[in-house]
Amino acid sequence: MFDTSAMVQRMLDVEAALTWAQFDCGRIEHQQATALAEACRVDNFDVPALLNEARRSGSLVVPLVAQLTHIVAARDPLAAKHVHANSTSQDIIDTAMVLATRDALSLIERDLSTLIHALLLLARTHAAQPMLSRTLMQPAAVQPFGLKVLNWLQPLQRSRAALVARAQPALVLQFGGPAGAFGWANAQERELVQALGHRLGLPVPDGAWHTQRDEWVRLGCELAILCGACGKLARDWSLMSQAEVGELHWGGLPGAGASSAMPHKRNPVAALMGVAAATRAPLRAGGMLLGMVQEHERALGAWHVELAEWGDLVLSAAGSLAALSSAAQGLYIDVERMRQHIESQNGLIFSQPVTELLSQVLGRPLAKQLMAHACEACRLRHRHLREVLLETLSDVADWPPQLNDALSRIFDVEALATSMAKCIEPAIETLWMASSATLLTEETE
Repeated sequence: MFDTSAMVQRMLDVEAALTWAQFDCGRIEHQQATALAEACRVDNFDVPALLNEARRSGSLVVPLVAQLTHIVAARDPLAAKHVHANSTSQDIIDTAMVLATRDALSLIERDLSTLIHALLLLARTHAAQPMLSRTLMQPAAVQPFGLKVLNWLQPLQRSRAALVARAQPALVLQFGGPAGAFGWANAQERELVQALGHRLGLPVPDGAWHTQRDEWVRLGCELAILCGACGKLARDWSLMSQAEVGELHWGGLPGAGASSAMPHKRNPVAALMGVAAATRAPLRAGGMLLGMVQEHERALGAWHVELAEWGDLVLSAAGSLAALSSAAQGLYIDVERMRQHIESQNGLIFSQPVTELLSQVLGRPLAKQLMAHACEACRLRHRHLREVLLETLSDVADWPPQLNDALSRIFDVEALATSMAKCIEPAIETLWMASSATLLTEETE
């Protein structure tokens, strides 16, 4: 959608729509409009020559209009007089970028919906499955896998809503004429602008946004945030799928993720693409933010920086989502490996709630002292924390033995995960209903 030929065609689509808008306003005969519109096909143009000329003119539209005028003049000299009427290069390029982005966002929305739905299936299937949470790359506590997935899902859902909200004011017509004031002078000008917007299916803003880049850049920043949300998910997937961890496995086609040198490997390629996109996106968004500092009514260089970054940013978001949404449908969760990792901690991951219980009876200073010794003994002797604590507390005069059952219940992994899962199920079901409605709408369309 953003390669050279595609963008040239988008610009020609705008020129063709401008021709028909002139016809709608009674400014050109139907025969002339037809001749001009029929010439607006990229196959009629020497694209390499356009690029070469653009280096001299500073705009691809200048040589494009020159070639278009020449082609139209050979067919209908009167029609050639109406080429590029009242517009400027930025009108054509910005509107072409809006058209390309509008189509790209429909693909992004499709893959984002697919990814969200696939994750929700995982969350519903394994909502109460106990697993280790990890902080600073170290085992921290027990959590249900449903909470892990919810932490992936909620940013994606917010990005989906934000993209819809930000697209509405950003995907609008650009048509301000040579100095950005066209459409403000009189009703006839405004009529042409409205007709052009109608032809392209684009809303008409209050005026040109030649140097008002805020709504456009906001949309770009939302795409960058989406890349970041995908990157977080991709990073987790890559860590969970490490052979030493093995909590998550990749499905997909045979040969996916194969190594050129080591036949046993199955590299997490989708995660690779997600992390790479998330790493690049801030640079693209940063370039666009810098490009907002524009001079007067037409920028010198700043707008061109934005143009250079925009396509790559959209491609990063689309490529990341395409890879992750496909991979998500073939993920396999190894529940036994998750349990093994919990058991390997010998109860140490329950140190925080145990400390709280001991503090209520023995006071925090003594509780922390006892826990420090118990945890160290657990590590050195490879014993379970519950056993070490029960032995230690039997010699503590202030510890009531009737609380031993309460202490043991803290170490009930399944009960803890199930209890936590019940708390997150409403959030998962809310997302499920929203996701199902979105997919149903897409299938109907």
